[in-house]
Amino acid sequence: MLTNEPIPGTRDRFGLELRQREYVTRVLADQARACGYERLQVPLLERASSFTQGVVGRSPWPEWDARSIFPVQVLDYAAGYAVPLGETEALLIPEGTVSVARWLGRYLDSGTGAVLPIKVFYELTCHRNEPVGDLTDSKLREFAQFGMEILGAANPAADTETVTLIHDLLTTLGVPGSAVRIRANDVGIFSHLVAECGIGETETIALKETLDALAECRAGKKPQRRPGLLARAREVLGSCALDTKQREVWEHLLSGLLARAREVLGSCALDTKQREVWEHLLSFEPGQLGRTRELLVGNGYHARLVALTRLRDQLRERGVNLMIDLGVVRSHEYYTGLSFEVDVVTEHAAFVEIAGGGRYDRLVGTFTRCGDHEIVPSMGFAFGVERLTEVLASLGILSGHAERPRTVFRFAAGSAERLLVPAYDDPIVAYLAAWEAARQPREQERVDIYVGDDTSSQAVAAYARQRGIPEVAWC
Repeated sequence: MLTNEPIPGTRDRFGLELRQREYVTRVLADQARACGYERLQVPLLERASSFTQGVVGRSPWPEWDARSIFPVQVLDYAAGYAVPLGETEALLIPEGTVSVARWLGRYLDSGTGAVLPIKVFYELTCHRNEPVGDLTDSKLREFAQFGMEILGAANPAADTETVTLIHDLLTTLGVPGSAVRIRANDVGIFSHLVAECGIGETETIALKETLDALAECRAGKKPQRRPGLLARAREVLGSCALDTKQREVWEHLLSGLLARAREVLGSCALDTKQREVWEHLLSFEPGQLGRTRELLVGNGYHARLVALTRLRDQLRERGVNLMIDLGVVRSHEYYTGLSFEVDVVTEHAAFVEIAGGGRYDRLVGTFTRCGDHEIVPSMGFAFGVERLTEVLASLGILSGHAERPRTVFRFAAGSAERLLVPAYDDPIVAYLAAWEAARQPREQERVDIYVGDDTSSQAVAAYARQRGIPEVAWC
């Protein structure tokens, strides 16, 4: 029987809902352009090979589960449909980052002399085959992402710009700055620790999944999951061949919050110090960072912890609430450095994980000719548009009316009218000073801030020339 109902998890949109969504994405796009970002549009159909384990890793995140994607067989024909030429395994894209990385790999292979970094933003319709029982008004099978990426920059200024942008985008939309909370970590700390402890791939993935889920619990998202994690951990422990001392150690560890993570660690041969390090990692709270730094000795940890705390301190001085939570490892395996989740927390409500992102330095390299995870340092984030719109509506921001200056499109080739180049003796401080210097001019013109790794005058000139930016100012 013919039905007029859309497929569960997809929606017809009309009227006020669309106007609210269009307003939100227009504000985000206007702000992105004002900062020198160019819009990128990628196909909604991607080759299935772009989402294989060899590219994105073996991850529990839903996109890499064959049951959670929408596969498509693309049939190719010659002129007309009489002669079939073959078929391509494809899928409806489940998220934006992989497609952006694939585009940059192709761009770098094009032989056009691409100058890095490249700053892009995108708005995409994504598809995930979420279980019907998990669907909500903001968790759908078809949903939109708005993302921004800095491709080809390892400079800490790129990390600083990304976090600062998120804060400014939300405050521009009307969210109080004091309500924006960014929970951050460096995934490299986790990666170095599991390597040092000799933890296997399967256990590492389980640890990462659990750490991330419990970081969400600490932030206020479904805290009722904690008992379930503990029960599953004890069930697995019951099937393991552990001696009395090991069981005693694990019962002690299981008395905390991160049950399943500790269960996995029980199968690993760890010495006393390593167990203590993991205990601090698993139960981490901001006040414990000093003790964690004492335990995590060696260059593999020290430099990352120092950089993370410095970023936090400098941003907080400027009103950006970045807090460190070493459990925010994100289950996406392509992240390699700074990773973060974004919440909006008011006196009356907490909206957890309305955006997330991080640094992924090896993903782009899988899409270049060499295809061997060549380092192309990249950094980015994405908002879930439905989730963000829901938050803004709940805060009363999308009621009544909003006055925005009319969008001015400039059809010159350049991505900005002015490029500011900070004096990068101290990348974070210098970048934040340039950000403040750009704030007022951005009301009238597009102002890009250079975050490239090569800060020589020749590299800056090449960047400005390829972006078509006529004015360069050193600050």
